[in-house]
Amino acid sequence: LHHTRSVMWLADGRWRQWESYSCVNVDSVHNDGERHIPYLMLWPDALPSKMRAWAAGAMPDGMIQEQLACGCMDGVPPRLDAPCGRVMGDVSSMFVVYLLEWWRWTADEPSAASLVVELWPAARAAARWQMDRSAESGLPTRLVDTYDGLRLSRYNVSCFSALFHLLAMAAARELALSPPVRDAAFAAECDAALARGRAAMDALLWVEGRGYYRSYTGGEALMSDSLYAQVLADTLGLGALTSDAQVTRHLAAVLQRNDSPYGLLCQTGRYPLPAGAGADNSIWMMANPNWASLSLRRGGDPHKALSVVNKTFGWVRDTLADQWNVVAVYGGLGYGAEGLPAANSHYGYHLVAWHLLFALTGQVYSARSRSLTFAPALRGRFELPVLVPAVAATLSRGSDGECTLAVAAAGSASLVLHTLSVD
Repeated sequence: LHHTRSVMWLADGRWRQWESYSCVNVDSVHNDGERHIPYLMLWPDALPSKMRAWAAGAMPDGMIQEQLACGCMDGVPPRLDAPCGRVMGDVSSMFVVYLLEWWRWTADEPSAASLVVELWPAARAAARWQMDRSAESGLPTRLVDTYDGLRLSRYNVSCFSALFHLLAMAAARELALSPPVRDAAFAAECDAALARGRAAMDALLWVEGRGYYRSYTGGEALMSDSLYAQVLADTLGLGALTSDAQVTRHLAAVLQRNDSPYGLLCQTGRYPLPAGAGADNSIWMMANPNWASLSLRRGGDPHKALSVVNKTFGWVRDTLADQWNVVAVYGGLGYGAEGLPAANSHYGYHLVAWHLLFALTGQVYSARSRSLTFAPALRGRFELPVLVPAVAATLSRGSDGECTLAVAAAGSASLVLHTLSVD
C-alpha cells in the first residue's frame, strides 16, 4: 500500500504511476520491472495500457524509451504519455520480458494472443536493438541501468545490463516461437545472440579465481545485485542464463564480501571502504531479496536465504519501524548515516521480494498448457501463496507430508489445469 498510493487509474482505463513520492517520472520501464509482479497478479488489466504506450514511444532503431513522462525532482510533467529518458540496459530488454510474462501467465484469456500479435513488432525491434548494441563484443555497451547512481555507463560492459541482454534474447526466442508469432528465423537469431553473449560473459566478466562476475570491464568490483535478470528468468521458467554453478559461487562471494549489519552494500572493490557517502557504499533494497531468490532456486538453505532477506526487511520493520515508507536506498558504513533512509521515499525496489514466493514454492505456471508445477524449497509444514493473475490460491503441506492446492477465489478469471504436480 505504501507504494500503490501513487498510482493513477484514469477514466479512459490507463494505469499510470509516479516513480515515487519524491520523483515524478511516470512509469519508467525499469522501475516497473521491480514492482510489477504484484500488479500483474492483482490487477492484470493494468499492463496492456502501459505496454501500448511504451511501444508507441519506441525510437526508430527499436529502442524502448525509459518512461512515459520525465520530471523526477523537477517540475511535474505537463502531460502523460510523452516518452523520454536515457539509453538503458533494463528497458528495451524488460519490455520483451513483460510481453512474455503476459503470454505465459494469461494465454488462456482471449485477449492474450491478440496483445502478443499487436506488440510483437515492437518487442522484436527492441530485441534487435539489443543485438545491435551488442555487435562489438556480444554484450551491450555503455548503458545506464536502474542502479544509475553507480554510473556503470562509464564502462564498456556492465554485468547488470549484460545479463539483461541475455534475458532479452531468451525471452524474445520464446515469444518468436509462440503460436501467435511463429517466427522461427528470428528465434534462431536470438539463440545465436544468446550463445555469443554467454561466451562474452565468461570472457569479459567472470573472475574464475575469485568465483564472481565483475561489475564492469576494467575493474574487479563486485556488485551485490548484478544478477537480477536471472531472478526474472527463474520466475518465468527460462532456466540459467549462464550457469547455476557460477551463480552459486557469485552469491557466496557477494555475501562474504559485501555484507553489512543493514544489508548488502551495493558495490565493493571500486573504492576502498569506508569511502564516504555514495552509491557504492549504500544499501539498495533489491539486493537482499534477490540474493535469497537466486539461492533458493539453486538449492540453497531456506533458513539462510530468509535470514539474508530479514537483515534489510527486519531493519526497516523492527528498528526503523517504518514500513509505511520503505525508501529505495539506505545509508552504508562509516559516514554517520548507517542504515538510515537516504533516497527516494515510498519506493518500489523491495517489491522484488514477490519473486521469493515463486522461489519458495518453486512455482512454474503456463496458462497456455494449463500446467502448474511446484518444487517447494521448504521442508516440513508450510502454507504459501500461489501466484496466478487474478486468482487467490495457496499451496500447503501438512504434518503428514501431503500437499494441497486450495483455490479461494478466481474473480473474473478461472484456474483450469491439465497438469498439476509437486516435486
